[in-house]
Amino acid sequence: MEVKMKTFEKQKHKPVSPFAGLIDKSSIKCQLQFSLAEALRQVFQVELEPEKITLEHPSDENFGDYYSNICMVQAKKIGEEPGQIAEKLKNKILRDKNLKEFISLVEVAEGGFLNFRLTKNWLLDQLREIVEQGDRYGSTELGKGRKEMVEFNQANTNKHFHVGHLRNTCLGESVCRILEFNGFKIWRTSFQGDIGLHIAKTIWAVRRFGVEDKVTGLQGEEFMNFISEIYVKGANAYKKIPEAKEEIACLNKEIYKAKELGEGKIFEIWQLSKEKALAYFEEIYQRLGTFFDKLYFDSDVVAGKEDVLAGLDRGVFEKSEGAIIFPGEKYGLHTRVFINNRDVPTYDAKDIRLARMKTEDFDFGHCIFIIGEEQKEYLRVIFKALELLGIVELGSYYHRYYGFVNLGYKGKIVKMSSRFGNVVTTVDLINEAKLKIREYLEGSGKEYMEDEINQVVEKVAVGALKYSMLKIEPGKSIAFDLDKSISFEGDSGPYLQYTYARAKSILRKVDLEEGVLANFNSLVGYFEEREMAAVPCDIRQGFAITNEEEALLRLFYRFPEVVNEAARNLEPHRLTPYLFNLAQKFNTFYQKVPVLKAETEELRYLRLLMTMTTAQVIKNGLGLLGIDVLEEM
Repeated sequence: MEVKMKTFEKQKHKPVSPFAGLIDKSSIKCQLQFSLAEALRQVFQVELEPEKITLEHPSDENFGDYYSNICMVQAKKIGEEPGQIAEKLKNKILRDKNLKEFISLVEVAEGGFLNFRLTKNWLLDQLREIVEQGDRYGSTELGKGRKEMVEFNQANTNKHFHVGHLRNTCLGESVCRILEFNGFKIWRTSFQGDIGLHIAKTIWAVRRFGVEDKVTGLQGEEFMNFISEIYVKGANAYKKIPEAKEEIACLNKEIYKAKELGEGKIFEIWQLSKEKALAYFEEIYQRLGTFFDKLYFDSDVVAGKEDVLAGLDRGVFEKSEGAIIFPGEKYGLHTRVFINNRDVPTYDAKDIRLARMKTEDFDFGHCIFIIGEEQKEYLRVIFKALELLGIVELGSYYHRYYGFVNLGYKGKIVKMSSRFGNVVTTVDLINEAKLKIREYLEGSGKEYMEDEINQVVEKVAVGALKYSMLKIEPGKSIAFDLDKSISFEGDSGPYLQYTYARAKSILRKVDLEEGVLANFNSLVGYFEEREMAAVPCDIRQGFAITNEEEALLRLFYRFPEVVNEAARNLEPHRLTPYLFNLAQKFNTFYQKVPVLKAETEELRYLRLLMTMTTAQVIKNGLGLLGIDVLEEM
């Protein structure tokens, strides 16, 4: 039975993250927004929520650390020129005692822009914050008391773990880490296809070509290569041969019965294939640094049929040509089949039972789905059906969609699909990256022990692939380029890992010479022993620092803001331009400013402290992306 579906225009707006409204009131940005809001209220009697006041960092640092266009935005309402409004707000803000600690200058720029510059003392104090907080620097309590679920990965047991799964898993794990870093309790789950038509295609082909012995005998990657190839044969037969299509459809129903009974030859093939695939996936999860609190399977949620039948009695679903459908047109959506005319529940029905099981298993406020953009309209239907059934509340399910991963193929960009076999697996991609990275490192002139180079190559390869998947905004497709992703120059994971290793190599030299920089705390102790706060006293009194040093100082404090935005919007890509910018500025600093041979002892230790804080921030940022750092490269 087929249901004709209306074609609805795709949503042009990006759904708002359920955490977009959370505010880190302890941040300097928030304090400045509150001060501006209060000044507007007192001077012009304009009531405005602080978070609605735009504050940005200017691209040209000569214009300060923040700027706001609030005077232009409010000019019509206030009835004055933006420049006049800006002058009055400036005078009010300069008298705000709460801002004197960190605001050194407020100026009115052309067009009524307000520019704000932070004091160098406050910027220098942030170095101590970074040293003291260490691996927790940049974290907040934004999500304190909140429990959330993130569902990602969704690998099917009879298909290879391909590059699309790689992007999904990298995005899901990074979202989890960023939320956890901001105080959320996160449950990681995955919904994996272990039963259904794709499984029927596989088992049909196994039986058709008499290769049951391979299901039994093969292990690991050999097994996955075999089971993926045999699936493609079954999928092609289903598509091209009418008799095979009918046989597979009947077999699909038999598999459900076999699973329910838990016995028979079909059940044995199904169960063994699933176990081997999951063991293989677990190895990949470990390499990618992820895990799951619970795996849900299609075979667990067959009872979704009962939920649909109950919804039929309540008018949520309707009968149509022997099937049970959800009439999506009533809600501006499309119609979907939940139980087909063979009385078999579809994926749609399973998602209904899955939602019920999740609420029984975990206590969470929202479920974040990391699923491809092509499933956007499908999930809108599922979310609406769940709301009408009373299983979930409006807005508690959120789709963090992402675009395709496209690869170059014979001069063209093609979309991968496991149905047609043009799949690049995650393991193949990691191995290819490792091969090229090993060649590069072995040609660098540095000598490595075999175990050492194996560890370095693995971390660099996985980090390179993760970074390339995460630096692009999730909603956009990726034109993946392996050579660019593994480059040690430019905006790449290896470049950031190398920058971290460079900073650590400087600190190791000092540690060996003087024994005072074994870790972050020892440097703090060095300053405290000499009755210094975070930096030498003469620097606090206006000691000149270079442009390269100041450029670094004006970057560190922004890291918590970037992390905050990444958490609120569920967008890890916000971290990558910041980290790349930090690495570039540090490498410029390293090339132009003597660290170990600084002019004075005070400057030497200030520069060492900046080297330490750079390494710490890069480590924290890469950790949120799921990328390991290396002490040496």
